[in-house]
Amino acid sequence: RGGLWNRTAGAAKEGRRGIGQGDVETARGRVQTLKGLGGRMGMPQLQETATRIDAVFKSGQDISGMLPQLATDLDNAMQAAYLYLASAQ
Repeated sequence: RGGLWNRTAGAAKEGRRGIGQGDVETARGRVQTLKGLGGRMGMPQLQETATRIDAVFKSGQDISGMLPQLATDLDNAMQAAYLYLASAQ
């Protein structure tokens, strides 16, 4: 469980950093990671938002306007995962 949590948190942090530094390839890779993790963790809103952002990456459009929604979805997903892990102990 800790590995999945760490991977999710790490992907989110690296994705945000990549966008902030203009490193689109790093950010895109992390968005793809979040898309997969959203599916595996049963968090469809995170997966859906990451899928939309990934599609925008592929089209070459600017994704900056989508980042607040991804951050919100990610925060909600991380909170839900934390509560789940805390209740399982």
